[in-house]
Amino acid sequence: AIEDFDRAIQLVPRRVSAYIGRGGARFYRNDYSGALADLDRAVTLGPKSEEAFFARAVIRQGKGDLDGAIADHTEAIRLDPTAFRSFSNRGRLWMEKHDVPKAITDFDEFIRLAPDSPIGYINRGQCRSSAKDYSGAIVDFDAAIRLDPKLALAYINRGIAWRAKGEYDRAILDFSAALRLDPSPSLDVAGVRVEVEYVVTDSLRVASGKWPIKRVGPGALVERGNCRATTGRFAEALADFDEALRLDPEYLGPLVERAWLWAGCPDPRFRDGPGAIESASRAFEATGGKKPYVLGALAAAQAETGDFVAAIANEEKAMRLYEDESNRTAGRRRLASYRARRPYRMSVYPGHPVPLAARETPPPPPTESAGPFRPLVNRLLRK
Repeated sequence: AIEDFDRAIQLVPRRVSAYIGRGGARFYRNDYSGALADLDRAVTLGPKSEEAFFARAVIRQGKGDLDGAIADHTEAIRLDPTAFRSFSNRGRLWMEKHDVPKAITDFDEFIRLAPDSPIGYINRGQCRSSAKDYSGAIVDFDAAIRLDPKLALAYINRGIAWRAKGEYDRAILDFSAALRLDPSPSLDVAGVRVEVEYVVTDSLRVASGKWPIKRVGPGALVERGNCRATTGRFAEALADFDEALRLDPEYLGPLVERAWLWAGCPDPRFRDGPGAIESASRAFEATGGKKPYVLGALAAAQAETGDFVAAIANEEKAMRLYEDESNRTAGRRRLASYRARRPYRMSVYPGHPVPLAARETPPPPPTESAGPFRPLVNRLLRK
């Protein structure tokens, strides 16, 4: 492709689309500098090209220049007020910058311009969840499911919102629905390992429509396992964590959650201090000891095995890294327990059985995505 674009530029040196195309090809080869140079040239030659600004925004985002990407999406929208792709991407960028009101405004506009796309509702629902408006988020995920009942991402996001509201049984139903629809592990996209997460965007639409879309299976298993553990279904929770690891051995989520459960389960039949140490240590090494939730799990495991000195040291490190006040409050409680030479014990909450009428069974999984757009994972673009 690059050779063909080179030839096209030789024949017509001012052809904007050739620079856009070559920049895109270089982007997929991870040549961000070359890609950005091509898109800079495209913008210079085509200052009224919405596509050029959109493409440069994607590349700037890939290089981590969020402000530059926002500026380019803003210019693309000025040139074409119907540029729904830029509204979607700029909304995701505002979320990364923790500006929820601006993100919601962009997603509102995306939904107005592309009302048949469930992705707009998923993005806005995630934004509302981040603002702790879980009821509003559930309304958005409901809308996404109505538009595409086979979209596993909508079920897993709605499950997360139900869990945040303490509706663990409804959350379990949604995570199970996501697994029935999309049980596969995460895939490689353009040769890059896609992390297990639930954020997607309409950043790029590939003409062939053959690009694989990430799978949510391991993440749904971990989320369901957490809800099962919280409601006292410990054996089922451990089975979910084990299956998530089988599907994706490199995924750290089940390692950490399994460590927490083995270390702090109120039922001694399911506690395994050495296993918790091994599981948390693997996650600790993979993250370089910089993730507070991993440090907390390791501390809980060490306390379970009686090493309170190490537990206190790691929990103190975690306390310096927690961003959310609720996490700091829980960390202070655990730290007080370790100083009193008491191990961590998790709390268990009763479930709330879901009325039979609300237990919707999703249709069988499609052979390929049923949505009208084919999104790529936002994280890939940052990489």
